[in-house]
Amino acid sequence: MNRRSLIKILIGAIATLGSLGALMVVRQNRCVAAGGQWSVAERTCAGPNGPITVAQPADFALALVVGALLAFMLYRASTFATRRASGR
Repeated sequence: MNRRSLIKILIGAIATLGSLGALMVVRQNRCVAAGGQWSVAERTCAGPNGPITVAQPADFALALVVGALLAFMLYRASTFATRRASGR
């Protein structure tokens, strides 16, 4: 495995974790705004009168956009650093 392949795999992993983190933050904020309490271990929102549904289809689209932007930024930064290190 050469260096460029490793960089692409790392960028993909970081972007995936970043998008999943963004998804959880959006759901936590929506839960707190609805008056509930977020359970990190169960990833559920408990309200005073029972569970509150905080998942919406737009959440996944937002997570995909965050992941794509993060991957783009990291790839551009790695390309810049690689070209600068090679002396071009």
